Amino acid sequence: MESKARSIDKTLIILGIFFTVAIAFWIVANTIGVYNSIALGVIFEILWLPMIAITLAVPIFAFVKWGINRFRLKSWYLLIAITSVTLIAVSLLY
Repeated sequence: MESKARSIDKTLIILGIFFTVAIAFWIVANTIGVYNSIALGVIFEILWLPMIAITLAVPIFAFVKWGINRFRLKSWYLLIAITSVTLIAVSLLY
């Protein structure tokens, strides 16, 4: 039983890290002129497609894991899913 709890915690940590990296990337991309510097522009161009994939995959994966956890309202997966969907909605409106 202990190993299953650890795997859920690792999954939650990895999902949280991906979500944090995606948020940081989009905030930097929207606030800093990424094309003013050649190096920053190159990094942005290399990373934008994986960041779109992460941004779209995080809420889907979080909702699936929330369903596996029997839709508990006190789940961290629900919090990550709601936060990531909110981020996507705000990004589309901005």
